[in-house]
Amino acid sequence: MPHVPARIRKCLPAVTLLAAACAAAPAQAQVTGTQITTPADPSHVLFYTSGPRTLAVTGTATGSGAVDLICVRGQELYRLGGSAENVPVAADGTFSVANASLDQPADRLNPEQTARTCRLHAVPAGASPADLRPYRGPALHITKFSLLQLSGTGGSNDGLPAGYYLYAAGHGRAIESGAFGACGVGSLSESFTTFEPLAWGIECSGSPTDRAQGGKAAIEIDGGPAYPPAAVDGGVGGAGVQGNAGFPRFEIPDVQFDKETGAVAVEETSALAKCAPDNAYPVTILGCHHFEDVPVKVTRTTAVAADRRHTTVVDRWSSTDGRPHRLDLRLFQAACLSVGDDCSEQVTYRFPGETSYSRHDANDATPRTGIVPGPFESRHPIFTRDATEALRGGGAIIPEQRADRARFVDDDAFVLEYDALTIPAGGELKLIHHYVTTSDAAEVEPLAAALIAGLPQPAPASGGSAAPRSTAVSPPAGPRLIRNGRARVRRAGRTFIVTTGDRVRCAAGCAVSVRTSAGGRRVGSSRLQIAAGRSAAIRVRLNARGARHLRRHGRLRLAVVVSARSGSDAPVTQRRSVTVRTGTS
Repeated sequence: MPHVPARIRKCLPAVTLLAAACAAAPAQAQVTGTQITTPADPSHVLFYTSGPRTLAVTGTATGSGAVDLICVRGQELYRLGGSAENVPVAADGTFSVANASLDQPADRLNPEQTARTCRLHAVPAGASPADLRPYRGPALHITKFSLLQLSGTGGSNDGLPAGYYLYAAGHGRAIESGAFGACGVGSLSESFTTFEPLAWGIECSGSPTDRAQGGKAAIEIDGGPAYPPAAVDGGVGGAGVQGNAGFPRFEIPDVQFDKETGAVAVEETSALAKCAPDNAYPVTILGCHHFEDVPVKVTRTTAVAADRRHTTVVDRWSSTDGRPHRLDLRLFQAACLSVGDDCSEQVTYRFPGETSYSRHDANDATPRTGIVPGPFESRHPIFTRDATEALRGGGAIIPEQRADRARFVDDDAFVLEYDALTIPAGGELKLIHHYVTTSDAAEVEPLAAALIAGLPQPAPASGGSAAPRSTAVSPPAGPRLIRNGRARVRRAGRTFIVTTGDRVRCAAGCAVSVRTSAGGRRVGSSRLQIAAGRSAAIRVRLNARGARHLRRHGRLRLAVVVSARSGSDAPVTQRRSVTVRTGTS
């Protein structure tokens, strides 16, 4: 008898039908390709650790058998598990899962760790194919929101809400943030293809965290230190006082999520408390037996834009006893500008009024001191970048109110200081900060200028609201027209492009509107976004009427009006008259 493989020998004694079934057995479990049809590619998902944590998945398969759902980021593979394992392929080639668990890719067991952007695949059950191309599926941008609670205090405070962690996932970028008083806004860039993390930008920015700040607390109400719940939970002053009676109240945040774009906003409200009987700073266990209420609360809204390059943080301060209160505030700001996990050792900043980026040292007594004197006027950005490597990315902090100064607490971190603000007896004191990050430092200044240009003009204080400052703000140095060349006319199809020979320069990042006229509507209009300290040529395109006039008469007189708004309600205007001719070169 010739040699027969063992697999076939097992079938030889069977009847013909059984033999046929045995021969076909390997094909029954052979799925050679899949296409996930739901969810769409890409998809934005909110993973709320105390809410929905599953995903409905449907698709089609080539072949028969069963599939497992996996999500892949780079070399990392996460199985959705449970009902998403060994999912049968129906006779018509379809498969579906109503409640595929996202616990693994969202790292549910670690509430203060990032979720992930990963690509969803349906693969043959029990397999981990090296080539995933036949198993097509969508990118999942998993945004994670975790409510954090006090634990380990050994007292009645255990289980009280104390803060949150947000990871806002997006295509190529992500933002993370904590509650007011914890680590603030951070940014991360990721590979557009593998979704692996590439670089960190800003980190822990915009929150009153407990760092050495000239011997003062991050928040002072009426001259005394005050603490929100997230700061106490983090060990304010280095003292273990989380279990003290009177722990300040933290309301469960409201989370708004746009599943079409992934934009997310978190609104939180924190009560403030002070240590008793000794409200000294830093906090000591002996001087902080319990907490007492401070008659002020703060409501913070952190809104992450769909593109993940822009995050807005709005703080609304209000009195709870019907009386006005003084607020002194120090908001921590920092940059990493990493490649992988390697933060830059050459983080540089450019503050309003400066023409170049420079390093800072918290302990430097030279002219490059750790204190950057202000004031910094409203909507004047603070930029950061690596000293030499543009591809480490760049960042901008744009306050919508005047700040008094910056105080460096490390070589790559500073606090933005606000002195003697007034929280009104009624209404609110509103403070707004915008955070912009890019993966290329060359992009950050134009992006910040465009953002500033698109901001609505601030409304005057009314109806019980209080402006952040009662003193008048001096208008910034307005645009300067620099005549450094000849006017030029270039034919562009049936019209002409006119370069006036002038350049406009802005001391601070601003939007410049260029309007030209010559006794009628003969030119188009243009709008320039000019970064701080940069200049741009004044260039306009003639419309059909202007092109005809220039061809017929050989000359055209233009009145150029340049106006800019940059940190002031009143526009600053410059004017220039220019005559262009068809022979101009």
